[in-house]
Amino acid sequence: MLNETEHLLKYKNATVFEVLGFLKNNARLKQYDFISYAEMLCASDGYSFYDAWNTALAGEKAIFSDKGDYELILSFGDFFGKNELEGQLSAVGYLKEMLSGRCADARECCRSKGKLYRDLGVLTGALLSIMLM
Repeated sequence: MLNETEHLLKYKNATVFEVLGFLKNNARLKQYDFISYAEMLCASDGYSFYDAWNTALAGEKAIFSDKGDYELILSFGDFFGKNELEGQLSAVGYLKEMLSGRCADARECCRSKGKLYRDLGVLTGALLSIMLM
């Protein structure tokens, strides 16, 4: 989502509504209903992007695995459409860095906990084998 937004801003100087329209029709992002909802609110109800983004995301907290992830995506609404082009590109870059850091942390957590659960499964299996003998 952030890569697409960055490219649209850089190369097309797209408006908020054009970016939302593109994101809504992107095959990879169609699963996220909040994008379509935010676009609909901006187009029909006269919401600002900030209000539409916050309203649309309010009902979608369950799709985020961590409160920090939710707040990071929510912060996209804080700057998008409010700053000049360079400020928006800078903020998108910052969010991309923050998300990549969170992804690295999640991978590391998965790796360490996955090893723990695998080891626990092997030990439990061995214990059950011994008990059944």
